[in-house]
Amino acid sequence: MRQLFLNNIVNKTIMHNPCTLYANQDLEKDLLNLIAKHFRDPEIEIKALSEGKAISFTEKGGFLKRKTQVQFSLRNRNPQEDLKADTSAMAKNLKGLYGYILGISAKSKEAKKSLLDKIDSVFYEIAVLCSDSKSSKLKALLDDLPKEKLALIFSQSNEFTGRGNIPQLLNPDFELHLNSEGHSEIYPDDSLLKEDDDKEQAVPNEDVYPDQIRRKKESIELLSRASIPYINHLPYVESEELVQVRDEKEIAARTVILALLNYVAFGNINNKEALQEIAKYKLEAFVTDNENAFLYNPTESLKTQMTWKCEAIWTLCWALGIVDDLGPADTLVDLNQIEPQSYPFIFEKDPKEFIQKKHALRSKKEILDQNDLYYRYHWACVNAHLNGEEVAALNSGVVYERIYTLNWLIQFMDEDWDDVSCPT
Repeated sequence: MRQLFLNNIVNKTIMHNPCTLYANQDLEKDLLNLIAKHFRDPEIEIKALSEGKAISFTEKGGFLKRKTQVQFSLRNRNPQEDLKADTSAMAKNLKGLYGYILGISAKSKEAKKSLLDKIDSVFYEIAVLCSDSKSSKLKALLDDLPKEKLALIFSQSNEFTGRGNIPQLLNPDFELHLNSEGHSEIYPDDSLLKEDDDKEQAVPNEDVYPDQIRRKKESIELLSRASIPYINHLPYVESEELVQVRDEKEIAARTVILALLNYVAFGNINNKEALQEIAKYKLEAFVTDNENAFLYNPTESLKTQMTWKCEAIWTLCWALGIVDDLGPADTLVDLNQIEPQSYPFIFEKDPKEFIQKKHALRSKKEILDQNDLYYRYHWACVNAHLNGEEVAALNSGVVYERIYTLNWLIQFMDEDWDDVSCPT
């Protein structure tokens, strides 16, 4: 799963990220007290980060023993704000965590549901970093944290905080709530539950549809042939049986707005001219809050960000059947390759014609096939980034913009354009 604010190298020391804590109450004072309790003469430093703060300390080593460095990176979100409306960095990560859990094929539906129910009540996040990959003192500190303040713990693969060689979600007692393969130590598999005479029959085990199995298998074969790293336990994407692709007119309208904003990003027109076009053709309802903010104050930084939406325009044009394929994932698209008469926004032509036109919308199968592939591309890019590497066959910016758009197309987590999550 993507961790958005970790620095795995502190003072030139490689740091492990064994786990991330998710809490419903502030744990800063508890951490400071427990550091003093479990570590000998720790040299504690507290510093501000771009998102929250870091509590770091060093315990001096003894004879034949290296010193131990530990960092807790803390951030929080507003407890008064609904998670769905919250645009903070932590909220975006929580939405990604929600999507990650949602994608697990759980053996117990109750295990999955109870985890999803916890997400809304999480207001504090603590990423744990340590130079010692098997620190018994750190584990003792974590075990001593007040259980009533913790909601859940995400443990990385092969770490002393967790259970085994795959990512897992733990309860406050560090018991396995659910791992990426769907197993739980505290909830029995649905298949083991028996029907009682006076109760409803137990919910059957969650289905994995044949199209999900085929899609994942084909994506991994493509990754393998291209020598792109992958993990087998990354969850399936949703089935064609369950996904509802966005309406053709909604897709076309989104493409029109992005095409118009792209002119501003590249300096073909200014923001006032774009606003005039929107008013002229009554397109206001299709413009998002973030896009309005851009149009009223198009800073150079925002323009640079908006130029990346070329990839979104291309992906949406592919979904509408205007272009034949997405092209390689390591190469920026060239929008000039779209036939001029088919371009989403043409000056002096009413864009409503493009919106109302009957397009050759691609099938669920085609869209989900690309969604699954780019989901796995995205994991490869994030994993490489966390390890200070690159994937030769992928451009991480291209991959991100395309998976963002594909997730929007399949209404992933029912999120609007400004808030699309791209978990790994």
